[in-house]
Amino acid sequence: MRTQTSSKFRALRSGLPSPTLVILLAVAAVNAAFAGPAKPRPITLYAAPEGSDLLNGRLPHRDGAGGGPLRSLDGARRAVRKLRARYPGATIHVLFASGTYRMLHAVTFTGADGASTGAATVFEAAPGARPIFSGGMRIGGWRRKADGTWSAAAPKVDGEALPFEQLWLNGRRLQPARLPAHGYLWVTGAVSAQGSQVVPPDAALRAPSTISSAAFQAEPRVARALAALSAAQLARVVVVVYHSWETSRHHIAGVDAATGIIRLTGHAPWPFLSFSTTQRYALENMPGEMNAGEWLYRPNGSIVIRPPSGASMSTADVEAPISTQFIVIAGTPFDPVRHITFRGLSFQYGQYLLPYAGHADPQAEVSIPAGIQADFATGITLERCAVSHIGIYGVWFREGCTACRVQHCTFEDLGAGGVRIGEPTIRGQAVDRTGRNTVADCSIRGWGRIHTGAIGIWIGQSASNTLTHNLLFSGFYTGISVGWTWGYGPSLALGNRITYNRIRRIGQGVLSDMGGIYLLGTETGALISHNFISDVQGFNHYGRGAWGIYNDEGVVGVTEQDNLVTNTGTGGLHQHYGANNLIVNNIFAFSATGQLQRSLAESHRSFTLEHNIVIWNGSGPLLYGNWHDGAYTADHNLYWNTGQRAVLFEGHTLAQWQALGHEAGSIVADPLFVNASAGDFDLRAGSPAPAIGFVPFDWRAAGVRPAKRRKILN
Repeated sequence: MRTQTSSKFRALRSGLPSPTLVILLAVAAVNAAFAGPAKPRPITLYAAPEGSDLLNGRLPHRDGAGGGPLRSLDGARRAVRKLRARYPGATIHVLFASGTYRMLHAVTFTGADGASTGAATVFEAAPGARPIFSGGMRIGGWRRKADGTWSAAAPKVDGEALPFEQLWLNGRRLQPARLPAHGYLWVTGAVSAQGSQVVPPDAALRAPSTISSAAFQAEPRVARALAALSAAQLARVVVVVYHSWETSRHHIAGVDAATGIIRLTGHAPWPFLSFSTTQRYALENMPGEMNAGEWLYRPNGSIVIRPPSGASMSTADVEAPISTQFIVIAGTPFDPVRHITFRGLSFQYGQYLLPYAGHADPQAEVSIPAGIQADFATGITLERCAVSHIGIYGVWFREGCTACRVQHCTFEDLGAGGVRIGEPTIRGQAVDRTGRNTVADCSIRGWGRIHTGAIGIWIGQSASNTLTHNLLFSGFYTGISVGWTWGYGPSLALGNRITYNRIRRIGQGVLSDMGGIYLLGTETGALISHNFISDVQGFNHYGRGAWGIYNDEGVVGVTEQDNLVTNTGTGGLHQHYGANNLIVNNIFAFSATGQLQRSLAESHRSFTLEHNIVIWNGSGPLLYGNWHDGAYTADHNLYWNTGQRAVLFEGHTLAQWQALGHEAGSIVADPLFVNASAGDFDLRAGSPAPAIGFVPFDWRAAGVRPAKRRKILN
């Protein structure tokens, strides 16, 4: 009997596919095309201080056959690059064990070190580990001298003493020997720009364009002390000059003891005595002027410390910085660096060396680099990292950086500021522009320790960034600054969101013309909301101004809502000039010398000021500046002076002011805070605030999350 064979079997035997098989094969091919290749499994490498970059990094401990941990961040980068060439779609983790990884130079990442979309390269602390990447070198061999100081030889490379200008003892930044120990020296006269003629302060102030920015007259005793130094000693002295909102740092070119003229190797940003008939300066690394907690670098390559009280030099950890930067991410427009995460890593001890011509920026220490700096990068993340004890800024996403994040990081003891986003320059091409980056839940404490005019967080010519739930504490100038266009010219700083940040104890009487949050130029779509700003104090003997929220030149299109500002020097709010800003539902409390300032009257509408509470205690004015024209809207606000003094509007009662067309619906009444003088701004039952349309907001939510950490840090 003949066996029946299926058409499918016959087709396979004959090499001709059946219709059913054709369909099945086609469907499989389509599915495979959409699914793509299977995603590679994650790869893990290991690193440890006792490892070696000659090992393969595949094991946490050596196996005697080439397996074992790597030793450095750069070694890990090279190992990842080799793996990335073979497994482009893999996520690669490098786990760093506890310990100190010494860095003599920055590690540079390029496009070849990044990962493709859907993958990532992660350099992170091993579970429970605390890896420290140090740009410093420990100095030992300390010997006590008869005068109570201690000395040691500076580290050497190839017989040459290493240069450095900062020093730390047990994690504490030491002050270079300073004259005076506290406070300031004062410029006694200016010098003409064309020659060596001394110009009296009042004449210099009247004609600053005729005055030198590279020479000034000092007190006779100061000039004599400098002239008595050797050339090598004088070359190491640094002159720190205090301007209104900046400082500049200078080397000395020469001293004339007879006239008191000190000549500098470079120019300050402004002629001396431009702001007043007085001006401050100080001398650092000044021989013979050493107090407790100070140090001196001598021309013979030795270091001298007068330890702070209680410090034991026999067991002290003294660190000198060698490397200026830790990480440089150097992408290009055609090959950006993508998808690299740094997690749980600590970067400590970074250098700053003053150039021969000195350092002088017009504002915000804008030319100072950062310890972690990126160009043309996307998806770069720093998470739970720390940057501390450095001479420059912490992090800078500079040119062409998008979708980068800094979150749950700590920045402390910074020579300049914390985080910078963008540039002073308006880039013409979209690929060159920085935007859509996030700084969240970060603590920035103790900045401006060398570059006094630095900013806690700075955004320049960059759009759609988010700064939220950060703590900024203890700086000498502005907390958060956004903009970098003076006036109504072109600006890229649009649509930024500055929310839930806690900013406190800034200015500290050192600089002026500053704000807790400082805005500059057109910023259409920006939101400044739920920030808590307190303790903003400036230096008011020349230059002036320490405000909570400061809309400087040409600020346009910003909403400032649900913010609490308290304990400022010259006002909770200042608008220099601008247009169409909305200032609504804020609390401005307890400024020392004035509450609200509007400086320049213009024909267009400056702002709308509605549903705000303003409370103060004293004889200072409520409004100052220019409030007489009608090119602004102010209505439905609540005003109260707890000092039992009359509330006046440019010398008018509220009724008189309302008759002139201002403050419709506004009231003078006690807002009934729970305890405003003690810092509790919750409203009690029966408060009249709802009558003006004020809506209570959670001012305690500002700062680092979660709540337990916020309570500790804020």
